[in-house]
Amino acid sequence: MQTYVDAINTGTVPFLENAVKTLTECENSAAVQKAADHYSEQMAQRVRIPTDRLQELLDVHAACEKQAIAVFMEYSFKDDR
Repeated sequence: MQTYVDAINTGTVPFLENAVKTLTECENSAAVQKAADHYSEQMAQRVRIPTDRLQELLDVHAACEKQAIAVFMEYSFKDDR
């Protein structure tokens, strides 16, 4: 984003495609981090180790993963050109 602003300030023609690409990368990196943090927090709250059954762990993982994907989708930048 700074490159885009610098281009405008110097009078050169900025490429909007580059700005969109940079914005997408920044926003999606932040969205991945939020999703990973959410997953870790939920797993820490919901899993009691040691568990008696593997299926219990897999069920909690699946639920936390689904929530984490929803968090990513909420915060990700979708370039729908």
